[in-house]
Amino acid sequence: MRTMLTACALACLIGGHAAAAEMRIARDIAYATHADDARLTSVDVYAPASGSAHPVMLWIHGGGWRIGDKRSVQEKPQAFVDNGFVLVSVNYRLYPDADYRQQAADVAQAIRWAHVNIAAHGGDSQRLFLMGHSAGAHLAALVATDERYLKAEKLNLTDLRGVVLLDGAGYDIPKQIRWSIGPARQLYTSVFGEDEKAQRDASPITHVAPRKGIPPFLIAHVADRVASTKQARLLANKLRTAGGNAAVFAAADKSHATINREFGTVGDAPTTQTFLFLDEILDNDKAPTPAPPTDRLVSASVTVDGLARRYQLYVPPSPRARIPLVFVLHGGGGDSQKIIRYTNFHELARTQGFAVCYPYALIENWNDGRQVGHIPEHRDKIDDVAFIRLLIDELAEQYAIDRGRVFATGASNGGIMSHRLAAEAADVIAGIAPVIGGMAVPIAADFNPSHPVSLFVIQGDADPLVPIDGGAIGFRLGRKRGSVLSTKEVVARYLKRNQISGAPARSMLEDLDPSDGTTTESTIYPAGLAGARVQVYLVRNGGHTWPGKPGYAAELLIGKASQDFDATHAIWEFFKLCPPRNHDF
Repeated sequence: MRTMLTACALACLIGGHAAAAEMRIARDIAYATHADDARLTSVDVYAPASGSAHPVMLWIHGGGWRIGDKRSVQEKPQAFVDNGFVLVSVNYRLYPDADYRQQAADVAQAIRWAHVNIAAHGGDSQRLFLMGHSAGAHLAALVATDERYLKAEKLNLTDLRGVVLLDGAGYDIPKQIRWSIGPARQLYTSVFGEDEKAQRDASPITHVAPRKGIPPFLIAHVADRVASTKQARLLANKLRTAGGNAAVFAAADKSHATINREFGTVGDAPTTQTFLFLDEILDNDKAPTPAPPTDRLVSASVTVDGLARRYQLYVPPSPRARIPLVFVLHGGGGDSQKIIRYTNFHELARTQGFAVCYPYALIENWNDGRQVGHIPEHRDKIDDVAFIRLLIDELAEQYAIDRGRVFATGASNGGIMSHRLAAEAADVIAGIAPVIGGMAVPIAADFNPSHPVSLFVIQGDADPLVPIDGGAIGFRLGRKRGSVLSTKEVVARYLKRNQISGAPARSMLEDLDPSDGTTTESTIYPAGLAGARVQVYLVRNGGHTWPGKPGYAAELLIGKASQDFDATHAIWEFFKLCPPRNHDF
């Protein structure tokens, strides 16, 4: 990328001309549906005609928060495509029909759209940049510093790789209003009001703080425009004081209009500075591919459907033979860091000799088949089964993984996802162990795995979130998040698929901690087709918890946590006895 970018920048510096790259254009793609005029919540996409995983620039037009349109891009699309970028030009609702908060929320929704969908246009969702002019610069800076907007879309400030601002003057709005008179002052007070507290909340500079993950900034301003010069310096100083990366560029011989209109033209200095800034960030992405790790947790990623998907991996040192692989899937609203700390599967793997992979959901939920419209991964049909399949292929190529002994476990949303893996990836998954996670009703409707799958269910009968008798998921007075089958119905489906008909052996585990208020009933069925196993631990009076660990929240909220057995150890003991995947069935 560096050679391509700097070559173009050099051509601009010396006034040369390079052959224009071919581009694909897609217009009026909706990223939201809450505007009366659909075009106000849509994007235009300008992409290189070929290739994939291109970095992406989202462009936010100016217009005093009142006017403007995504079609007013002048030479920008060709400039970005020539440099190997996808350009996404964003419309947003305009004042007075929408206030600045709604406009910033629109921008955040457009970013989420790009994060999920840009791969289809040749872009890389892990290399998103944000750029704006004038009022668009204010909105870009606000979204990149006030984490509330991206958080509402289940994104983080770190999901932006960099920000470019062109001649904005609204980074510290109270100061700008004090410095302005007449129509200039009215421009700001009509949008942000007269209350200084409200003005401060609308100011990007207010939200700059250390350790927030704020991306690097390039703040360009017209050299002889006093307002934007002062504002650029204020924002840059605040970013630097907070430990951030901020560069300021004073554009000579430009006006507020021409710094925007001439961007992308040959010899344009702000264009050159922008691509040098982007080039430096992209260059820092390049690092030598690490050697396959052993005996330590290592973070890595793979690309699935154009999306970078993260995971953490532990492989024990110097395995003498091919070893099992266990996927541990975190719960909804969580991440792998939490389930790593909670389950410690990798510590057990060190002594027991198996590999552990802790994948991350794309945002914070697995697409487990419940089809819940307000969960982004469900709404956008993220293919998490494809993610796990690819991880199996990649890890089996790098390490001595026994592809016949690949298993999946998880808590809550992760447990529900393990059922989807059994349903749709039984050719590569030999067994699953869902903890406090039932089977999604839509998955159950067509449940017929291609191969027998061993099952170990751990479920509390007083779980307030995932009901043992099936039905809606969620707290009694909270928002519902789809539905699951009852544990009894789930077990029946696996018994049928695995051709198990004999009577089970039932017993009570030793009540090692009578003070925890729980007991556990074990039900073990005879082996079925190809030796497939089915086992259930029913935790009497148990809540939405991982047995053997303290509850992650108040007992009044999530219920009791059994201390009579350690779920991590019990799951591995089950997997150890599972037959390997037999492809004759």
